[in-house]
Amino acid sequence: MPDPDVEAAVRTALAGVVDPEIRRPITELDMVDRVVATATGVEVGIRLTIVGCPASDRIERDVRAAAEGVVGAGNAVVELGVMTPSSGTPSPSGSAAGARRAATRSARAR
Repeated sequence: MPDPDVEAAVRTALAGVVDPEIRRPITELDMVDRVVATATGVEVGIRLTIVGCPASDRIERDVRAAAEGVVGAGNAVVELGVMTPSSGTPSPSGSAAGARRAATRSARAR
């Protein structure tokens, strides 16, 4: 049975995972698709901003470490997918790749 406390704690932990290219938390980039507590731990779905994301291995590793910090080592399943234009962060171009470019420009402006 899903445990909302575990799910909330994992979501809080995921706020500390930063996209290494955009340099913003994945939670701010709407990359967290789902967090579901299971009988043995948690399942986390992540939507990468682009197909073939060069940072996917690092993001997956950091997400797993954050989730396992809540539910224990070996108790987190991380599934990676890719944002679609309808699921991605709104951007001027209407695409997830556009969202990445817009966020990158925003981060550089800071």
